[in-house]
Amino acid sequence: MQSYRHYPANLNVIRWLAAYFTEMHVPEKAIALYERAAQMRPSEAQWPLAVASCTQRIGNFHRALQILKTTRAKFPDSFERRPVCFVGLAAGLWGALRPVEQLQAIFGYRNA
Repeated sequence: MQSYRHYPANLNVIRWLAAYFTEMHVPEKAIALYERAAQMRPSEAQWPLAVASCTQRIGNFHRALQILKTTRAKFPDSFERRPVCFVGLAAGLWGALRPVEQLQAIFGYRNA
């Protein structure tokens, strides 16, 4: 935290601190940091994708899906090599963002 107080515009510090909060199961704080990084580097898709991942971790699946759709529209090339799909019930009671490769491994699908 001290590094962030002294260097709030340093992306390495923001990335490390956000990853720390994610590992400590405090995604709300990580979201704020990833959103700050997205403001600093609006041309990079990694920041809104990290926000979507943390949003999914807190259980706000509809918002996570919205972020993914917006990010895909803004950065279509970033999804070319990393296809992601949304798995869940329409009611939004359960859901998850997962890489397609992981789902292929789980369900034994090819070309899923």
